This record gives sequence, C-alpha cells and structure tokens, in this order.
Amino acid sequence: MSSAQTHVAWSDKFALDLPEIDDQHKYLFGLIDTIWRAVASRADRDTTLGVVAELERYTVTHFAAEEAFMREQQYSRYHEHRAEHEKFVARIALEKASVKAGQPLSLELTHFLRDWLVQHIRFADRAYADEFRDREKAAMKGSLAKFFKRFLG
Repeated sequence: MSSAQTHVAWSDKFALDLPEIDDQHKYLFGLIDTIWRAVASRADRDTTLGVVAELERYTVTHFAAEEAFMREQQYSRYHEHRAEHEKFVARIALEKASVKAGQPLSLELTHFLRDWLVQHIRFADRAYADEFRDREKAAMKGSLAKFFKRFLG
C-alpha cells in the first residue's frame, strides 16, 4: 500500500525526545494503521482478532513502562494520566470481545484510535515529558551552582 493509503503515521511532531517512549509510540502508530488496513480490507475474524489482541498486549506493556517512569519521576499528574490509560485499555478490551463475538471492527474505531493516540501524546504525554525535562534542568542548574560555590568559595 502506498503512503496515501495510510490512516495514521508517526511524525517527528509527536516526538517527546524520550527515545524509548518515542519508539514505543511509533510502534503504536503502526499497529493502529494495521487495524485500519484490516477494517479497510474487511479482513477475516482471526486476522482482525490477532491485530486487536496485539494492540491490547502492546498498549498494556507500553502504558506499564510509561507509568513506571512517571512514578519514578514522581509525576504530579500521575493518577489522572493512569486513568486515561485505563479507559483506553478498557475500550480495546471491549473491541476485542466484540470481534470474538463475530462483530466486525468499525471505521469509527480506527478514527478513535488515531485521534486518541495523537491527542494523548500531544497533551498528556507531552506534559510528563516537559515536567521531567524541567526537573532535570533545575537539578543541573542546582548542581552547577553548588560546584561554582565550592570552586569559587
């Protein structure tokens, strides 16, 4: 398929400058595009179930990594962010159950997945990345000040 037939694709405008998280987000974009392709091609139940199950599995893994990072960094909005993750995982679980019951995935789902991921990265994930960087800058500034105070007396 050509890129013109891509539903959603990674762009550097989504980069948080946290390489491990950015790589995971790139993979999620690919999974969502794979789901779109399954919907567009009217893939069979087993194929559809496989890709939805992979999205669920990978999302749970990715969210666990993000949440561990946020806890370690003592992110101020951790509980709110985690609640967003839980709602998303619940939606994917519902879709998986629906596919298991013989229902096809809807085009609306692909739009939801795309829009949720884009908005989540642009706002919720950007907030924890910015807070992390602000803390690192403050720590570095404090370390430099201590060094020069000791050095200069």
